[in-house]
Amino acid sequence: GGFAHDRVRRLCACVHVQLCLLSGVTSLKNQGFPHDALVLKLSAVFSPLLLLVSALAALLAAPLTPVLGLPIFLVGYPRPARFWPLG
Repeated sequence: GGFAHDRVRRLCACVHVQLCLLSGVTSLKNQGFPHDALVLKLSAVFSPLLLLVSALAALLAAPLTPVLGLPIFLVGYPRPARFWPLG
């Protein structure tokens, strides 16, 4: 149904954001981290944990929050779908 499709779409979006930030850390040398090889290795080792955090964020429809700009994420506070009352 619609709920499962929405959550799978959110999971794909979360994983995409993680991969984009990881590629930015490793490919942009002028903006990169001095120990980018270490970050890449740790991200590979902890990829199951990062996938679990992404799945939890997708299930709760909560945003991912990067820690100190690194490709390490925490689940943010879930926000309501609408902020403004109707009418």
